[in-house]
Amino acid sequence: MRLFTVCVGVLALVCLLLARPQAQAAPDYDSVKRDYDASINRVSVNKRWRGMYKLANTRDPRAFEVLQQRYAKPDDPAEGVSYIIVEVCTQYFIDPKFADAWETWRKANTRDRDAWLWFNAARILYTLKGKDALVADVQNAKLSPFLRAAVIEALATKNEDAVLALVPAWLDDLPAKGAERAVMLESCGSIVLGHLAKLDKPEYKAVLEKLIRQLDDKKTEERSKYVLGRMLRTILKTDSIALEAQPWLDILNNAEPKEVKKPSRYAEKKPKFLGIEGSGKRVAYVIDLSDSMLIPLTQKEKEELKKPITGEKRERKEGAIPDEKPKDSKLPTEKDLPWDKITNRFEAAREFLKLSLRTLDKEMSFVIVGFGNDAEVIVGKGLIPATKPNVDLAIRMLDEIKPGLPEPPLRPDGTLKGLTNLQGGMLRGFRAQPTGLLGGEEHVHKGGFEQGVDTVYLLSDGAPSWDDFACKDKMDSDDVVGDPETGQPLPATEELIFQGPYIVLDYLLATIQRMNFLRKCEIHCIGLGEANFGLLESIAKLGKGQVRKVGKEK
Repeated sequence: MRLFTVCVGVLALVCLLLARPQAQAAPDYDSVKRDYDASINRVSVNKRWRGMYKLANTRDPRAFEVLQQRYAKPDDPAEGVSYIIVEVCTQYFIDPKFADAWETWRKANTRDRDAWLWFNAARILYTLKGKDALVADVQNAKLSPFLRAAVIEALATKNEDAVLALVPAWLDDLPAKGAERAVMLESCGSIVLGHLAKLDKPEYKAVLEKLIRQLDDKKTEERSKYVLGRMLRTILKTDSIALEAQPWLDILNNAEPKEVKKPSRYAEKKPKFLGIEGSGKRVAYVIDLSDSMLIPLTQKEKEELKKPITGEKRERKEGAIPDEKPKDSKLPTEKDLPWDKITNRFEAAREFLKLSLRTLDKEMSFVIVGFGNDAEVIVGKGLIPATKPNVDLAIRMLDEIKPGLPEPPLRPDGTLKGLTNLQGGMLRGFRAQPTGLLGGEEHVHKGGFEQGVDTVYLLSDGAPSWDDFACKDKMDSDDVVGDPETGQPLPATEELIFQGPYIVLDYLLATIQRMNFLRKCEIHCIGLGEANFGLLESIAKLGKGQVRKVGKEK
């Protein structure tokens, strides 16, 4: 694992510090604990995080207890620190001797926001103790539906027949309405999806049919219809989705597809960005605006961008859900882009984004989040309707983004918005709703379920080099300074700006998983230039989306 720390140097250039902790076969708990105690009062989250993982690396039960106590009373920023504690503990305390401690920890924390703790604890307990205690939690109506759903998601990580057999009873006992019903229903769908290889077995078909019929239940929210439709598309191998039960039942029962008399409410109202077709109505565009986006496109990259993509290449059942043609055939396409004016990655991203906005249906809504050093909503305060005035405003504001002058040798192509705060960009996408951004707890906030985004397009051209926890602190002896985007060494200063944990890929993926493991947004990723395509593939996998690669594979 590599840890990065940055400082602000001469001419406002940002520098990177790279620290590699010394490996210890058997760290001495007492000495590490003293260092940990000293780290608690450090200004930067980075230094506090280092203290946590060094303590956890002792794998001492006392260390686990100390971190659990800190979770109960986390230091500022409290919500962020509490999630980091869970992520650190999940890495190190997975031996059987810690099973009872995980059980005690989760049972002592039963707020909705503790769903991330419950999910990770349940995954570990499932491995160490089996399913029985977890099943009892799912059936405990006194527990929050979000905690119960987190346990179901943990149970979905293994394809155990005995767990699948419990799904029908859970579907019969769903909460009455709203986000509580949605989260339980969709998590039951996760179990069914995990068993898709058993499609030819009668017992699986019976469970699948019961899940399909939830689409026609009046209590099922529209967001759940989209989530279930995406799952069924994968299980039954179709190109499109329907928001009603009958088309799926026809496929399941091998019936001849019926002529479409009344179009599905899903129809052809689908967002599309850089050739990737989504399947939702509330769309977040999370767009990299780091300085490297000003790097000129190669001729090969430009030709790749001009090529249409055909979607996912997997076996399909022909004609399962009849195609429905878009009513408006006059919508602009990639051929209409001003290719003579597209010279760099930013200009390509901007023109494709403008094209996508112009093709959104009037019933849709969107939010554009640009990320550099900071991540911010570019138009309005949150999700806004895709009306022509709003789309025109968004296009004007995108056109107003102007590059700064080159700053050689590190920024020879100019400056835009700085470094690559991918974590901050995704966080604001998940927090977006019509009234603005949620204040926190985006993974369980009812507003996020009821009004938040259901489809995310992430576009980036590089690895994350910044996050929301960047903060100035004193330099330590094991810190090495360099530029976060290029890796070039730079002079050290007494104080540096240290990023938090979310430039380390394992932690970044963990926090995106936290945002989405209950929300179930479809996440599509586009990588340009030197993008970390492996990272983008992992993010898309968390959102069961697609990846488009334009550039050189690292």
